[in-house]
Amino acid sequence: MRFVAILLAVLFAAAAHAEQERPTNVTVQEYLAVQQDIRAGFEQGKPRRLNRSEWRRFDEAQARLRALLEGVEHTDELKMDRRLALFNIQEEIEALLRGNEDDRLICRSERPTGSNIGQRRCRTVAEMREYREAAQEAVRRLPQTLRTGEGRQ
Repeated sequence: MRFVAILLAVLFAAAAHAEQERPTNVTVQEYLAVQQDIRAGFEQGKPRRLNRSEWRRFDEAQARLRALLEGVEHTDELKMDRRLALFNIQEEIEALLRGNEDDRLICRSERPTGSNIGQRRCRTVAEMREYREAAQEAVRRLPQTLRTGEGRQ
């Protein structure tokens, strides 16, 4: 249970990173220790058992996390794009802890049309899927000539 409490503290710090410019100072050593605690918990089936696919995703997420933090002593040294990547990896690991992928947040830095100023946009996996499905349905409803470009000169 200790690792879940530590994880939540780190996740809240990362959420603050994604939402604010002021970072919470966490050493990479502390952060990686929490990741080891999470792994140990999963190996014991806590808070739940992972299937093979989930183990693969967990291992890949932790590898990306270690690579992201390589050469850094504190998380506040990360540039904003790397903080967003860290947040997204943490969200992936938290979704594995909860066993609920649909509620996982994915954040991206996007530039609105006509602007060079990036904005952070966060959506859940479920929201992204609904948006994608609605867009696909809208394309399906278009007349065939508009979809294929037939009849153009």
